[in-house]
Amino acid sequence: MIKQLAKFISATSNPIYVLPLGVVILLAKPHLAAGMPTWALFGFFVLEIVAPVGFFIYSLSIGKISDLEITKKDERFRLYLFTVACWFSGLILISFYGSEFLFNILLIFTLLAYVFAILTVITKISVHVGATTSLVLLINLSYGFGYLPLFLLILPVAWSRIRLGYHTYWQVWSAVLLPLILMPLGFKILGIG
Repeated sequence: MIKQLAKFISATSNPIYVLPLGVVILLAKPHLAAGMPTWALFGFFVLEIVAPVGFFIYSLSIGKISDLEITKKDERFRLYLFTVACWFSGLILISFYGSEFLFNILLIFTLLAYVFAILTVITKISVHVGATTSLVLLINLSYGFGYLPLFLLILPVAWSRIRLGYHTYWQVWSAVLLPLILMPLGFKILGIG
């Protein structure tokens, strides 16, 4: 029963769901995409969500990724590299057609993704926990800290990843700390907020 609960939490907190949710929540911010041509907004959506998710599904279908959890560290790098390349392309698109706020947020997320990709070469850092932490922090930094209780969502995700044996305590808590340190720092440096 406990293991089934851990599997359910882990499956529903998969970055393949959490990261697109972050993009949708970000775009829901009033006037964020105002003035963007429809084709640019569509292109942004494709680069930020459709292409990375499609690449993940394709890699899974041809055996380049062996399971939905990407439990093998060496299978992660290709996907992360592709995702970061897509996000960088989305960043370029937004620099021409989007708002400065959206560009700055995407810059922070792209740099954070680079850090996670590099750390994946060294250790199997928990992207589930990192994505959940980043999403909760994005909501609080973008919409105000009235959403602090959402930080409690990180605990069951961290617990499930450790309970299932996918990550060590260090791999999970470093995935919490990285966004908690880098995102507010990025917001401060870029004058967001």
